Amino acid sequence: MRLDGLTLTHGMLEGQLTVAEGAPTPMVDLTVDGTTVSQADVQPTAPGAFLMRAPVPEAALDEGVSTVVFQDRATRVVLGRYVFRSGGPVDGDVVAELDALAAEVAALKRAFMSDAADRKLRAADKPLIIEEVVTDILRHLAGAGKTPPRSD
Repeated sequence: MRLDGLTLTHGMLEGQLTVAEGAPTPMVDLTVDGTTVSQADVQPTAPGAFLMRAPVPEAALDEGVSTVVFQDRATRVVLGRYVFRSGGPVDGDVVAELDALAAEVAALKRAFMSDAADRKLRAADKPLIIEEVVTDILRHLAGAGKTPPRSD
């Protein structure tokens, strides 16, 4: 028996079970921390193929890292695992800060390209413009309380 394509959609864990043709409908248990917490719904889709679906067990939604283990009930063979990680927001929300920096760099690029289209830049001007942009970004990071990366 094999479990493929395990996904999470709208609170449902879903995957494709493949068994030997003619084998009975498998029974799949979900365990968290070694305790069986529920059973998956298994429906045939073709000879030897089944759609397995199960709601996310509440026991997997604790602070930290939890693993939902899918096991064949008859043999206790592990068919698959799905790991959940949860917790408080990252201090300073790094993702939001990176998005803001990416937007700022994109705006600087547009301004630079617009300026370059309006007038022909001399080769000697380009390093000065790049240095100015980098200085502005480092100044922004320092203002946000971040330490700029070292350039050793």
